[in-house]
Amino acid sequence: MSLFFESDNLTLGYKNQIVIKNLKISLNFSKNYEITGRNGSGKTTLLKALLNIIEPSSGAIYWKGKLLKKDLY
Repeated sequence: MSLFFESDNLTLGYKNQIVIKNLKISLNFSKNYEITGRNGSGKTTLLKALLNIIEPSSGAIYWKGKLLKKDLY
């Protein structure tokens, strides 16, 4: 199974507040995923980071094994 997204110690913040801290995930091509949570829990912030719209406060996101932002292209 090929990995699509991976993160290592991912921390994301929004408006000077940490909403996701030290997240480690591995997402595969052949699976469907659902992101659920209360308002303000970081769902949209996580998606924006995975789509390379915002940068993580710390940690790394990999897309198809390449570090997002630095060597994506």
